[in-house]
Parts: sequence; C-alpha cells; structure tokens
Amino acid sequence: MSYEITYRNAVLVDDDIALAVEMMKKLCIYQKMDDTSMINDDNMRKLLADDAGKGIFAYIDGKPVAFMYYYYNYPMLIGCKCMYIDCLYIEEEYRHSGVGSDFLSYIAKHALEEGCLRIEWLCLTWNIPALKMYDKVGAKTMDTVSLHRVDHETMIKLADK
Repeated sequence: MSYEITYRNAVLVDDDIALAVEMMKKLCIYQKMDDTSMINDDNMRKLLADDAGKGIFAYIDGKPVAFMYYYYNYPMLIGCKCMYIDCLYIEEEYRHSGVGSDFLSYIAKHALEEGCLRIEWLCLTWNIPALKMYDKVGAKTMDTVSLHRVDHETMIKLADK
C-alpha cells in the first residue's frame, strides 16, 4: 500500500476532542478493556488543557487513521526527559500497512528534538501483531520488571491504613 501520511497535533476544539475519544474507545474495545475505560470528552479536554500530555493524529488523504497520546516523564536513573506513549490506536483497515512503524518513526524524531533519551510504552502480551511490529522497529521487551497497579478503590483502602 502506497500512501503519504501526515500528522497533526490535537488541539482543544470539540472536533479533535470527539475524534480522540472515539479512537480511544475503539482502542479500549480492541484491547478488551472497554469495561474499565473512563475516557470521555471532559477527561480528554482536561488532559490536553492541563498540558498533561499531547495527542497527535495521523492522516492519509485527509482521513484520520491513527491517534497517539503521549506524555513526558523524568526517570531518576536516566536523569533526563523521556517520552511515554500511553496509547497508539490505528484504524483496523490501516493495520499491517506500515502506519504504526511510520508513526513511531515520526514520534522518535519528535522525541529527539525534545531532548528525550528514550521512549517507552506497554503492550498487551496477547497483541502479537503489535509486538511483531515493535520488534521490527527495534523496541526491546523489558522482561526484568513487572507492572504493578493500584486502582482507585484500592488507593482509597491503602490511604486509610
């Protein structure tokens, strides 16, 4: 498939907010996590307004085909700014077409311009197509650490101890 992909930052307008939320909801369904998602227009607007993170849309022929949300973090052991990709959604008909690796190439250039020393993200272990693509672009699986999560309900219990 031959295409020219263009990128545009998400901005605080209703159309961008709605499109970002729509793509995030599709990602949650694909990841079988739609029952735990709390994303909505108000949350997305707040994330972008607070400058907590940034959203980027990818377009082919004027059609939105992908969305990425990322933010910066500052790991103590690195001692410098890094980028964390919180989500990357690609419309189903554009998966396996190179859009994902192109998007990662684009964001790598951006991260370097921003002075980042690394980019990280999580991937569900059953998402073999994504894992293959990440391997293809040179991403390394971190098998020396494990993710631990305290949800909101557990946070309340923990805080009351």
